[in-house]
Amino acid sequence: MNKTFTFIFALLLHTALSMNMANAQVQPTFNLTATNFQFTDSLGDGDDAMTFDIMILHTNLAQSGPFEFALGQYYFNFDAASGVTSADYTFYMVPGTTTFTNVLAVPRGPTIVNPDASSHTGGSLRLNSNTVLGSGNGPIISSAYPGTRVSTFKLKKKVGNMPDFTNFMLSGTSGYGTNTASAWRLALNNPFTKIFAYVGTLNTDISLQGTYTFNYASLGNLSLKIIPEGIYFNLFNQLSRRDTVNVYLRNTASPYSKVDSAKAVIDSMNFTGNFIFPNAPSGTYYITAKHLNSIETWSKSGGEPMTQNGTTNYDFTTAAAQAYGSNLKLKGGKYCVYSGDINQDGIIDASDLIRIYNDSYAGLTGRYLVSDLNGDSMVDASDVSAADNNVYIGVLKITP
Repeated sequence: MNKTFTFIFALLLHTALSMNMANAQVQPTFNLTATNFQFTDSLGDGDDAMTFDIMILHTNLAQSGPFEFALGQYYFNFDAASGVTSADYTFYMVPGTTTFTNVLAVPRGPTIVNPDASSHTGGSLRLNSNTVLGSGNGPIISSAYPGTRVSTFKLKKKVGNMPDFTNFMLSGTSGYGTNTASAWRLALNNPFTKIFAYVGTLNTDISLQGTYTFNYASLGNLSLKIIPEGIYFNLFNQLSRRDTVNVYLRNTASPYSKVDSAKAVIDSMNFTGNFIFPNAPSGTYYITAKHLNSIETWSKSGGEPMTQNGTTNYDFTTAAAQAYGSNLKLKGGKYCVYSGDINQDGIIDASDLIRIYNDSYAGLTGRYLVSDLNGDSMVDASDVSAADNNVYIGVLKITP
């Protein structure tokens, strides 16, 4: 009897110690970040989609041991006034972008909810929990920066281009009750963001062990004012249409290598586009602008300083000297980039003029025609005349 009692006591003691050890095990801490925001153009006529990554980084490996991921659900508040609804946009995970070793760990059911009465900003993006994986089946979260990618996500306009979404996703860590246009949803009302890990073999809510951030404003942001000559109507002081410009950041020392690129739509009224550079470190760069039928134009000699966590403003329209080699044309009080380089070879010459003339002779019509310099959806004598003037004065790109 004593032996039996001793055995039972020892078993209970072992169980209690095991439970205490499990309870005492240090939970993983982590950073959950929405980052790498990019605006993309699938049709060549302006940005129609925004992509971003959700990254999770294990931050206390030495204390907790490996972080075995169990469950995750991800919720964002956004400004309902942005006009993003499921009727006009799609929200989805980009296939093949997760770095989870078990693809069943990715969230399910990306959903746009607008209006959303439970959101203090009126709208929400929702990524519902992944399937239950079971202890031993969860991916191990990386402790090496930038961590493990949950997936890349895309918000896409079904028809046409997106508005200026500069304020759709903002930097900072926030939860319910803040006034940011979009933020991690971290507290009531339900549903909100949660992360679970296997602590021992127990599926454990570790949401309070995390920090939650947006790395949107940490990207280099360029607010660029630029006017393509052809589509500028100085009588009304506006462009004939919103139009896309590609911008490259280049080193200021030979060979002036490209460091990063971005694409944005130039507004027809304020002539400004916002360009996001996720890969360029703080430094001084030449700003190189390219438009579908305009001459490539560089910023003034010496380059412009740009910093992470900041916005650089640059205006090509105020003076000829704003362009390298003063390579701008004065039109109605505004300095514009020259139009007519339709083959983008860096010079406006006979080859461009012949193409425009032939398209004019054929009566070509349509939107965003490269030979339609003034953007009125037809190629005619006015386009030929504009190109001919620039051929006559020998316009070409001017670079260091």
